[in-house]
Amino acid sequence: MDRSLRRLRQNGICGLRNDRVSGFIFQSGVTTSLVSGQKNINRRRMADFIEDSVAQSLVPMSKLPLTNSLKDAMTGQVDAFLTQLKSDNNPAAQRIVDYSVDDQSGNTPDLEARGIFVIIARVRTLATADFIVLQAEIGEGVVITSTT
Repeated sequence: MDRSLRRLRQNGICGLRNDRVSGFIFQSGVTTSLVSGQKNINRRRMADFIEDSVAQSLVPMSKLPLTNSLKDAMTGQVDAFLTQLKSDNNPAAQRIVDYSVDDQSGNTPDLEARGIFVIIARVRTLATADFIVLQAEIGEGVVITSTT
């Protein structure tokens, strides 16, 4: 890794590296936090994507009377979007492992009286293949067993 990329990483900055085959990629992407062990940038990018997309789909429902039907419609929007990202019927399109949507525990009569409706979404993202390990045993005496 080049020295400038190391300096960026040490300072919590995700730098771009030009890979000869893939083009520009994030090199050891970390969040802007300087705390050791922080997760890579993919978590933040996915959070931004989900939050922005869901917010955009809910904007047309803003300022409407907070009926049970509207609450169900808003919760349904969030659930439908996350179902699409989970993509049970199309594994190639999967972007998340699982999720839950809670429209009960964050709400109180006081919040509703103030025109606030809380939807809590918890999303488990896919891990990234940060390290790929090939464990090989190669030679004339290698015993091959069937895995079926």
